[in-house]
Amino acid sequence: MAKHMKPEPFDRQLLDAFKVLDKESTGSISVTELRHILTSIGEKLEPAEFDEWIREVDVGSDGKIRYEDFIARMVAK
Repeated sequence: MAKHMKPEPFDRQLLDAFKVLDKESTGSISVTELRHILTSIGEKLEPAEFDEWIREVDVGSDGKIRYEDFIARMVAK
């Protein structure tokens, strides 16, 4: 009998996706890159929706956010 694997939780799937984008393993992503991805690929967010989400996380002086913080906010909604 084949075992059925449970799908990974949504937050884990998001984390895995961010890690693919984070080639230097910094734990962060630029707001510009994230905006491009989320408003132009797959199930696109409206720019206003993205702006609302990004307001809820700390953006560093380098224009980057910690994606684990972003995921936590997304999952909490």
